[in-house]
Amino acid sequence: FKVNTYFNRLNLFGAYVHGRDFDLESGPPRVSTNAWFTEGDVVILPWVMGIFRYDQAIGDQNFLRVKRVVPGMSFMIRANVIVSAEGNIYVGKNNNLLNGSTQTDGAAFRLSYFF
Repeated sequence: FKVNTYFNRLNLFGAYVHGRDFDLESGPPRVSTNAWFTEGDVVILPWVMGIFRYDQAIGDQNFLRVKRVVPGMSFMIRANVIVSAEGNIYVGKNNNLLNGSTQTDGAAFRLSYFF
C-alpha cells in the first residue's frame, strides 16, 4: 500500500508492507514482518530541498525491530551535481537487524554527479 500527495512545495508520501517467511520443511509461516514509512520533502529554494522521514520495521520475536527518524538536506549545486546530508536517529532501545546487530545513530554525506 502506498500514498503520494503534493501540497504546493511539500510532497508527502509513504508506504506499508507486510511480509511472511515460510519454512518449506515445517509448512506454516515462520516469521511475519510489518514495515512502513512516511516522508515529507519540501522545496525550500529552487536548489535546496529538505526531507524528514520516519520508518519502522517490526518482526516476530524481536528478530527485527527498527524505528528511526531521518532528517536531511539536498543542495543542487549545478546541473547534474547534488550534495546531500542526512542523519539516522534510532528511536527506542532495541534496534535489532536481521543479522543480530544493533544499529546506532549516524550521518551520511554524499556528492552525486549524473551524466
